Amino acid sequence: FFFSSRRRHTRYIGDWSSDVCSSDLLWVPSKWQRDCSIEQGYPADRVFVIPEGVDTQVFYPNPHATHPLTGDGRFKFFLAGRWDYRKSTKEIIECFLKTFDPAEPVDLIVSIDNPFSGDGLETTENRLTHYGLADERIKVVHFPAREEYVNLLKSSQVFVSCARSEGWNLPLIEAMACGVPAIYSDCSGQLEFAQGRGLPVKIVGEKSAAHSEYNHFNSFAGNYYEPDFEDLGRAMREAYQNHETLRKKALTEAAQIHEKFNWNRVADLAVQQIGRAHV
Repeated sequence: FFFSSRRRHTRYIGDWSSDVCSSDLLWVPSKWQRDCSIEQGYPADRVFVIPEGVDTQVFYPNPHATHPLTGDGRFKFFLAGRWDYRKSTKEIIECFLKTFDPAEPVDLIVSIDNPFSGDGLETTENRLTHYGLADERIKVVHFPAREEYVNLLKSSQVFVSCARSEGWNLPLIEAMACGVPAIYSDCSGQLEFAQGRGLPVKIVGEKSAAHSEYNHFNSFAGNYYEPDFEDLGRAMREAYQNHETLRKKALTEAAQIHEKFNWNRVADLAVQQIGRAHV
């Protein structure tokens, strides 16, 4: 069988017929990827959803978690993921700066280094300056070690993501598993676990991935979704103003994530599917 992990475009690239269609079974991590695969020609009766999971022994709610950047009494949004057009990194930062007045006690912590950017700017700080986004409210963290990342995630008030497409979005499910209110674009593979939870951002349409306007890591195949960045601003403002209510909801949703997407359950689903394949 063929396992296709974290597809990010609406279409596969390369020799689809020989690489994938010749396999007896295709496992994908989301219904979105299953639908895309069928649309591109893979037989519907041979493609199955086996989701990814989250380490529930590490990612769980902890109101006592601390980090040096989150203990100053200011409200903290946290953005994790490389500087990349697909991830809408620049647009998220622009939206944050537009949404909140400098007088408001709100910061955006970013872990967005991209050593493979190819833009010659070398550092996140250089990119922020280049795009006119340098601001004292943007707090840069250079891809922290795992323990620091976990504490930063758990002690932030809101996790923010608004990608043009995601095969899975590991930081998003980790944030949700920690009971942190989360913002995300209402599209692609992340809906497998995020749909009906958190604060989704509207999608206004699709654009060719070839239209990427800045740093782009993936091949140009198929389309990306285009988020409504005005709606992203609305979601940020809602998360700030209604945080206590959203936190209670996020804690309930964390329990659901733990139940449905722990790795033991995912492994059981895979074993069951293998068993059916041998019948």
